[in-house]
Amino acid sequence: MYGFRSQFSSNVQYDATNETITKPSRSGGTFQISLADDQSPVGTTGFKLYDGQVIEDLPGGGGFTRTYNFEGFRGETESGGGSVTFISAHPSFGGYQGMARHIETEMPTTGSATLSGDYFGYFSAIRDTKEFTYIYGATELDLNYTNATVQGRISERIDSAGNVFEDVILQETDVSAGRFTGDISGGAMIAEDFDVAHRHQYDGMIVGPEGNEAVGGIAIRHTNTEADEFGWESGAFVVD
Repeated sequence: MYGFRSQFSSNVQYDATNETITKPSRSGGTFQISLADDQSPVGTTGFKLYDGQVIEDLPGGGGFTRTYNFEGFRGETESGGGSVTFISAHPSFGGYQGMARHIETEMPTTGSATLSGDYFGYFSAIRDTKEFTYIYGATELDLNYTNATVQGRISERIDSAGNVFEDVILQETDVSAGRFTGDISGGAMIAEDFDVAHRHQYDGMIVGPEGNEAVGGIAIRHTNTEADEFGWESGAFVVD
């Protein structure tokens, strides 16, 4: 698993008619990822899973290709105004994580709003393993349009193996041009031999025609102190 990094880029194309993602690769080619059987994680309403194989067309022609195994997920707001995507491909591709605004957003300048929705991600207890569990939660985001700030919490965090995690606190941060990056606290697995080694900042984007939806993501590096190993949690939220 790879930690979440927001990429506000238009070079990732999503086709809603056949639910595919097309994006450039690091080697200069392109590849297309298709949604597998319309899978949706249990307990979430805003996310769909991707899983399977993808063939990358390498630059230079000649029919040269490379095959990857991949997994990932995509979440979209109720209005379709914004989305967040996570794709991790093996071997040696790395990952793509990004957010996108699909329709124009008119941000309010006064007042406030509390948005709520799902959190979904991957938890890998051991670094560089392909084995992971799904992690679920509930997200609440408080927007202050007057002060242009945002803060929130990701709670009810549990993974598909039954491991329980602390709440993640999304500390107050400024919103600029509809985007925000802030510090996080908490988030550790509630077990004696696990701790948090490093918390990355959270990233997000205000979306929706009236600026009352948001997408974003977090990354946490967890440490297994008993095994002297660490692994990643990479997750995303969709709120409206």
